[in-house]
Amino acid sequence: MTYDDNTRTDVGSQLVTAYVDGGINYEDRILTAMLTVAEPDYSTVVFSGTSYTYDGTERSIEATGVPVGVTVTYTNNTHVDAGVYTATASIRAPGGAEQTFTAVLIIAKAPITTIAFDDAAFIYDGTEKHIVISGALPAGAAVSYTGNIRTNTGNQTATAVVSGGINYEDLTLTAVLEILPAMRSISFLPLPDFTYGDAPYPLNVSSSSGDAIIWSSSDESVAVIEDGELVIVGAGTTVISATLAPNPLYSDHPEMSQAVVVAKASQTIILDAPATVNRDAGTVALDVSTSSGLAVVLAADDDFVARLVGTGQLEILRLGTVRITATQPGDANHEAAEPVTATIRVTDPASDIPVRVHAVVSPNGDGINDFLIIEGIRDYPDNRLYIVSKNGTEVAEIFGYDNGRTAFNGTGSAGSRLPTGTYFYILEVRDAGQWKYKKGYFILRY
Repeated sequence: MTYDDNTRTDVGSQLVTAYVDGGINYEDRILTAMLTVAEPDYSTVVFSGTSYTYDGTERSIEATGVPVGVTVTYTNNTHVDAGVYTATASIRAPGGAEQTFTAVLIIAKAPITTIAFDDAAFIYDGTEKHIVISGALPAGAAVSYTGNIRTNTGNQTATAVVSGGINYEDLTLTAVLEILPAMRSISFLPLPDFTYGDAPYPLNVSSSSGDAIIWSSSDESVAVIEDGELVIVGAGTTVISATLAPNPLYSDHPEMSQAVVVAKASQTIILDAPATVNRDAGTVALDVSTSSGLAVVLAADDDFVARLVGTGQLEILRLGTVRITATQPGDANHEAAEPVTATIRVTDPASDIPVRVHAVVSPNGDGINDFLIIEGIRDYPDNRLYIVSKNGTEVAEIFGYDNGRTAFNGTGSAGSRLPTGTYFYILEVRDAGQWKYKKGYFILRY
């Protein structure tokens, strides 16, 4: 037996022919019949509405109970954003009629849980204050505020209205915005040490409130404040205080103080004096001053050579070397100056030996010529003096003559007083490594 058109898959009907071969004993025969493939049973299909909460992922409805072998096509069935959507499922068996099912896909707006709007308190500083939400607003959401600006002290209720946009629920939050009374502060940078005579020092002081600084000095004989500058008046110690004037916006009254030490000023002496002068120069002017302008005290170390007369005047008396020392002891505002010494040598350019022997000795106690004066001898301590009588007898020999402890006052080497009369001398001095000699005579009388 054979068949024609006896195979079908799709829904529908067709005529099937069966050919019967009767063989040697039976007649051949042809038979026909209708082959029908009916529509599947769609009563098992379920496509019902479903609800989700927005979470940023795709959502859809899936048809269940779909017969085997059919094709399902969805329309408007895949969404991410919140909303209400009518989804369609189109089901068709091959060759069959399309079956349409609908359902409602709901994606609800999500609540916003990632932000907060907390109470806040601020210290008054004269600027507007407000509260901002904390946390991160989700994409598409926006916030607006009411009652959220305050400058003066007090409190109020601030409102944050959050618009959730497409995917999030709207949200209203409230918080208390409070402005508290302020505390002021003073910034007073450390002061350096000062010295009398320093220039006015700008005071680097400020207040957090911008209020004017009120200054005071505990000892205005040391320092005062003028136009924001520290003005040095004298040496000593004072306390500089800075405070602020009362202000109803602030509850405190800050004050800062610093001790200021003003040291005495140093001073220097300028002494201008000639290095050498002639014995017959008379009176020589000394140019002396101090950097402070204070008076200088002069002293000469050898009044035998020269003496100070008047103000800054030096009277030249004899050959020799005199040292003039200038001092300034300081005062309440100045340290004592470092002493300055000038060395002045009195010379006689006309003499071939740098000393001069006086011609008279009268040791009678009247203070005049009480010993043999040898001018300039102290500059040549390596010296020898020989005194000889008129008859050629040596009566005195003196080494290291200095017009002081070692000097001839009428007493001979034997310790006895010499008679009046004329005596001869030989004076030897070592000058720059060479011995020089001077001979002469003098008269001894009482």
